[in-house]
Amino acid sequence: MKNMLMAITIFAAYLFGAATVYDVELSYNDNFTASQAIQSFIATADSISEVAFFCGRKINSGTYQFCLADSTGSFITDWINSDSAGLYDYKLVSATFNPKVPVRKGIIYQLHIRHSLPQCTTNFYYNRSNPYPDGELIGHPGCDLAARIKGVNEEGKIPKFQNA
Repeated sequence: MKNMLMAITIFAAYLFGAATVYDVELSYNDNFTASQAIQSFIATADSISEVAFFCGRKINSGTYQFCLADSTGSFITDWINSDSAGLYDYKLVSATFNPKVPVRKGIIYQLHIRHSLPQCTTNFYYNRSNPYPDGELIGHPGCDLAARIKGVNEEGKIPKFQNA
């Protein structure tokens, strides 16, 4: 069953050119409150098209903002607002990079997430028990953020999948 699911995923990614660069499960037990979170990850696609993370509480005003940086922390994108219409407890908050952000496979990048209101702090959930091998939550060694970063490969190339 697992092999069949992987084969379907690879085939779908080949057809549509999309690859999940980073993927973890939400953990309700491991979280921290902060005004910003930074997650490092190794790119496994040619460009970044979408990002998302699980927020832990409803915020009634403002929005979440995302940007990407290189491994030195220098921004390679401007801050963009989330696409999510309503921010409810334990929901996936996402944003689309349009145009897509070109990246190089195998290079370390950083995802920065913050709220648009400086006084707002957010619960960011992370995974301590089974961290993703190609990502790390900066400031929390051995942990990875409950987030997803989706990338797109050049047309016709099969994306490289990594086991979490």
